[in-house]
Amino acid sequence: MRIAAAALIGLLLCSLVAVEGASGSASRPLVDRSDSLPSTDLEGGRARPQHAGEEKPEKPEKKHPAEKTVKVTGSVVDRDGTPLARAEVSFEGPQGGSAWTDSDGAFEFEGPTGDYRVTVKSGGKSQTFSAKITKSGLEPSRLEFNKD
Repeated sequence: MRIAAAALIGLLLCSLVAVEGASGSASRPLVDRSDSLPSTDLEGGRARPQHAGEEKPEKPEKKHPAEKTVKVTGSVVDRDGTPLARAEVSFEGPQGGSAWTDSDGAFEFEGPTGDYRVTVKSGGKSQTFSAKITKSGLEPSRLEFNKD
């Protein structure tokens, strides 16, 4: 049994020497798969495969903390002070967006402080106002829409 095991080991060694001699390097493994195996790179708390030769992605620049927004309320009325229901109120400025007035002519909008152009659309007509969102609210908060 020992002789058979020794003969088998001898045959395996001869095969390895023959393969290594053909490849020209005794220190290189028979199969080199290091290029095909992904390594991992922690990015954003998750592992992401990274392949050999691939450059590591640059870290994104740190952005300034998001500006705090202020929730403001306002109302749209006609010349007589009657609330204007179902009017579209559009905001252009540091943040764009729109709102609709309810049956009392009231609307809400949330955006960062700054100067805005506010356009009210109703009944096929529109009117633009200059307004400002401050920490204390919308100025002016009452928009008088001229239907004429």
